Amino acid sequence: MRYTDYPKLTSVHLNCEDSLLLTSGYRPVLGLYDLGTGQMLRELRNVHQGHVNVVKLAYTTPNLFVSSSFDRSFKLWDTRDLRVRHARTRYCSCHHHAQFEAAG
Repeated sequence: MRYTDYPKLTSVHLNCEDSLLLTSGYRPVLGLYDLGTGQMLRELRNVHQGHVNVVKLAYTTPNLFVSSSFDRSFKLWDTRDLRVRHARTRYCSCHHHAQFEAAG
């Protein structure tokens, strides 16, 4: 499997079925990989105003994930529709990480 080069890799996470891998680094780009085929499914560009701090797939729902950025935003995504305009965006004034767990 070949991965996109991420300067200063910040996050790598697997979904609850161990079928998807999500990556982020010090730029506003996310990489989504199919572990069964070893292929990149999607590279999402300009997903945040700043570089992405953390990406995390839901513990119980294989299609949902959240991304957070140093621009103080976090976005909830569904792998079945990865258009940036369809991500739910929220802003936070806090400086700490929040736990993410989606109910099925």
